[in-house]
Amino acid sequence: MRHFKVTIFLIAFVNISLFAQSNLKFKKLILVEYDVKGEGKTQSIIVTGYREISDHKVHVVTKLYDGISDTTYQFPDSMAARLNYIFSGQKTIRSFMKTDRKLEGHYAGKPFFISCTHQDNTVENVIIETPYLDEDDYKKFDLLFWLRFGYNVKEKGYSIKGTKLEATILKYHKECNYLIKVEEPPTEMSLGGPPNGKN
Repeated sequence: MRHFKVTIFLIAFVNISLFAQSNLKFKKLILVEYDVKGEGKTQSIIVTGYREISDHKVHVVTKLYDGISDTTYQFPDSMAARLNYIFSGQKTIRSFMKTDRKLEGHYAGKPFFISCTHQDNTVENVIIETPYLDEDDYKKFDLLFWLRFGYNVKEKGYSIKGTKLEATILKYHKECNYLIKVEEPPTEMSLGGPPNGKN
C-alpha cells in the first residue's frame, strides 16, 4: 500500500511539472542588457546583464559592483500568463512598439536585446527601448528585469562573457534605425541657471 501511494505521488508530481512547463508558449526567451563601446569598425558590445528562460528554469547573470553574479532557479509560474501575452508568437515582438519612427528628446536609459525561440523553433530577435512601449506593455516587458538574481559573486570582472550573442546584438544594433540618441537631460546651467537667478 505504501509503495502504491508513493507511485501515485510520483505520477502526480510528473504531471504537475509537465503542466507547468506547458504553460509557457515559447521555448526560450533571452533578454540582454548591453553597452556599446567604440564607433564604426571598432564598435563592440559589452554585455552587462543576461536573463534566460528555458526548460522552465531561469538563468540570470548580472554585473554587480564587485563582480559577476550567476544563478539558476525554477521559473515562477505566476509570470507565465503575462509573458505569454507578448511572447506567444501570435504577434511579433516589435508590433508592441508604439512606433518604429525615431523619437526625439532626452533619453538616459539603454536599449535591450530580446531573442525569443518560439514553439515552431523560429527565432525572433529585436532591440527595444522603453519609450517605445505604452505603460501596460512596458509592465509586461519589465517582468524580465524583476527576475531574481543572486548576490554571490562567481567571478571578478566588469562584463559578462560567454553568451555568444555579442556579434548578433551588434548586427541588430547597427541595423536599428529608431534608437534614440542617449544623452543626459539638460542641467540648470544649460537652461540659464535656477529660477530668479539664485544659486
